Amino acid sequence: MHITLTLSSKSEATLSLDNVTVAEALRAYLYEQGVDFAAWKKEHYSKPVIMTIRHAAGVEKVVKQAVVAVQKDTEAMAKGL
Repeated sequence: MHITLTLSSKSEATLSLDNVTVAEALRAYLYEQGVDFAAWKKEHYSKPVIMTIRHAAGVEKVVKQAVVAVQKDTEAMAKGL
């Protein structure tokens, strides 16, 4: 999986991802972390997913928290199987 940061400021980031499932999971977990805005789009099946994230208090911290939460939940699901 590849994630590329294409635009970044303290309160906004744009990511390029190659996996729609990861983008949707990250979007859902970002909203649980309280972001102001998180959305993704895919213009064509052969192009990457573009995700935009906005958070007034800073994007970096909230993205890290969301990724950690995703990792914990997927590890818990893997142990349960």
